[in-house]
Amino acid sequence: GEAMRGPGHRGTVGAKVASVDEVIGSDVDAILICTPTDTHADLIEKSVQSGKHVLCEKPVSLSVERIQQALPIVEKAGKPAVLPSEESV
Repeated sequence: GEAMRGPGHRGTVGAKVASVDEVIGSDVDAILICTPTDTHADLIEKSVQSGKHVLCEKPVSLSVERIQQALPIVEKAGKPAVLPSEESV
């Protein structure tokens, strides 16, 4: 599609269709995860392991066990990840 220019924006902005692997492998700094719930934990893990910051909608998973598996991977990656708290799930 055609790129759009916003007021005061020096470059161009636009949208592009890409696979999950293309986005995770790209030079973006952060990933916003707004996908079906059953994909959240896997995408969080892949994203932080590739050095991306993560913001994930709630819930992370419908399985407490799956969340507990993902948390150490997020912690080990050392990248900021904003995940819903237990209270908000």
